[in-house]
Amino acid sequence: IGVKVLPGSGTLTNVDFFLGGTRIGSSTNSSFSFEVSDLPVGANVLSATVTDSFGLTASAGEITVNIALSVNQMAGRKVGTNQFIVCFLGLTGTNYILEATSDVAGPIVWTPIQTNQAGANILQFFDTDVPKHSVRFYRARKQ
Repeated sequence: IGVKVLPGSGTLTNVDFFLGGTRIGSSTNSSFSFEVSDLPVGANVLSATVTDSFGLTASAGEITVNIALSVNQMAGRKVGTNQFIVCFLGLTGTNYILEATSDVAGPIVWTPIQTNQAGANILQFFDTDVPKHSVRFYRARKQ
């Protein structure tokens, strides 16, 4: 996060950085920047307040940074003799559709299995067509 300050009557002495209403950092060096990482998933409102050598303060406009999880890892296991459960992380409140195919060699035809909404970031899908296929590949898409 960085701030560009236009010249005024005083000298800039400090910049405070906020996530929502919570101060997450401060800078007194001439770059007036602050590195932030590990923002929570979802919409994050960032802002800054500058202070000059006379003690006057001004607030910069807010910006919203949206952090989303990517579906990059799935876990699955067979349940009983005719079901396969697939789990992965997703963005809370977002709908995802699980699709499956039995062939990834030719033109791939993805078949919708189930649509689900992420609760606390974790999604579970059940595939009951497993006994009909010797091999099964899965993908999840945001709907």
